[in-house]
Amino acid sequence: MTQKELIRLELLSQVRDGRRTLESAAQRLHLSLRQARRLLGRLEKSGAKGLAHASRGRPAANRTDPKLAERILGLRKDCYPDFNDTHFQEMLKEREDIRIGRETLRSLLRANGLAPKRKRRPTRHHKRRQRSAEAGIMALWDGSPHAWFGLDRPSCTLMAAVEDSDSELLA
Repeated sequence: MTQKELIRLELLSQVRDGRRTLESAAQRLHLSLRQARRLLGRLEKSGAKGLAHASRGRPAANRTDPKLAERILGLRKDCYPDFNDTHFQEMLKEREDIRIGRETLRSLLRANGLAPKRKRRPTRHHKRRQRSAEAGIMALWDGSPHAWFGLDRPSCTLMAAVEDSDSELLA
């Protein structure tokens, strides 16, 4: 049992024994009164096992069929060894009539030790330009064309000049 289920068991056992109200247990568990009542019914019907999630231990409904996974891995090794993940997925769909999501395919390949075709390139560092050493050496101008006075008026351009050395607005 998880810690959460143990706390539920303890509080609902107190309710069953009359040492706590169902309302206070529901509030402590952050549940509605209706949900707390349902859990108490499951506890009385099935015991502590009834508080566990009903899907525990079941295989996922959306899991990839193991036979299909083996087939995909075989195709990757035999027919499509040099394809990247996306291209491989497209070829499976087009030529083999196997429809599988790219991320599902990627997870399957990585789990079986098949690395991506190329490493991701590291981001390049772009060195910033040095600002001017003194004021007055360089002014940066920029314009912003926009319908400043409304859509029914002609478009105008707002111009701005900034001093490069200290970012002071010149005009």
